[in-house]
Amino acid sequence: MSRASAAAKFNAGGATAPAPRRAPGNRPGSRHLTVVDANVAKRERRVRIAVWSFGTVTALSVFVAVAFHVMLAQSEFQLVRLSRQTATAQQRYQDARLRVAQLGAPKRIVARAKRLGMEPAQSTNYVTAPADSGWVSNPIADSAGEPGGQWEEVKRHLAAQP
Repeated sequence: MSRASAAAKFNAGGATAPAPRRAPGNRPGSRHLTVVDANVAKRERRVRIAVWSFGTVTALSVFVAVAFHVMLAQSEFQLVRLSRQTATAQQRYQDARLRVAQLGAPKRIVARAKRLGMEPAQSTNYVTAPADSGWVSNPIADSAGEPGGQWEEVKRHLAAQP
């Protein structure tokens, strides 16, 4: 059956098919134009700027947080490296102290002295100095007769030193 005969048969019953409805903006030859209120446009522009600003601030905040986290991780690695170096240096220090203690032990010193042919002393003599020996501890005062007599000469020699 052809299309024309099917349409004639349908129309023969007296029923007609309704025409499809079109939306008001979809009329042929019409344009979709509306009047925009200036206050509404300003409000929408502000909202748009606020949303973009919020997005930009959020993205920058995430970037700063990531950068801070990277710096923190790098500092953590440096701290671990320094901790290892400190532990190694402390171990070397303890080993050196042990070595000094072993080398300075009295038994070792006596054994080394015997190997070198030394013998312990049979007796000990002490020498004491008299309390008033006449010895002067200040050579400048002793040579000049009065304290600071050669101060200018000594100052010249000491001024060049730090």
